[in-house]
Amino acid sequence: MSYTYEAAWVPFTVDRTIEAAAEIGIAWAERVAARNGRPAVLVSDQKNNTVGVDALGRYEDRHFTLRSSGGTTAGAVIAYLPSPHAMKLATRLAHGNALVVVELQIPWRLKGWARAAGAVDLPSGDRELGLDDGLKKQLETLEFYGNNGYPRGYGRDHALRVLREMQAEGQLGDRDMVLSALLVGKLSSDGLETLDKLITEVAGSRTCTA
Repeated sequence: MSYTYEAAWVPFTVDRTIEAAAEIGIAWAERVAARNGRPAVLVSDQKNNTVGVDALGRYEDRHFTLRSSGGTTAGAVIAYLPSPHAMKLATRLAHGNALVVVELQIPWRLKGWARAAGAVDLPSGDRELGLDDGLKKQLETLEFYGNNGYPRGYGRDHALRVLREMQAEGQLGDRDMVLSALLVGKLSSDGLETLDKLITEVAGSRTCTA
């Protein structure tokens, strides 16, 4: 797996408002964009996702969603409460530059992405530790077999084999870690959704936590 952008994030916490989280991400993105000599842009799933967050209003003409066509050369990308689909769009637009993610903990927490990308936790200032070598190797194998989205047959059968190995080694206890870590690579968001279902087949349904 590889990533091609400078990474930062603002993890979700119950004691920080989403407006405050957005402002932290914006401040970082604007500094990096100024350094790169190109404007910062905003990515979210839909235009109305940002309603009520005044600080994001400045990006009205630089706001990309899943319905946007074309691309841009951005100095930095702000991914605001992104779904896996919006994360893939954001990583594409951030190629060669910078990406900051304001986390939405649904459907997955993004700790795995942050660790795989070596993202800086902006509120704390700490850089996330990378993935351990054993997990990283398994994820690279899953990415390889998912290059066509895990169709029935060869790709899916081998992915299930890898997942069973991971289950036996205790690596599927945090499926959000596994799934979000794969956002740094080439696996499509549809492929990730299929993989989520395969993990359920191997490890059982997701455990709900408060």
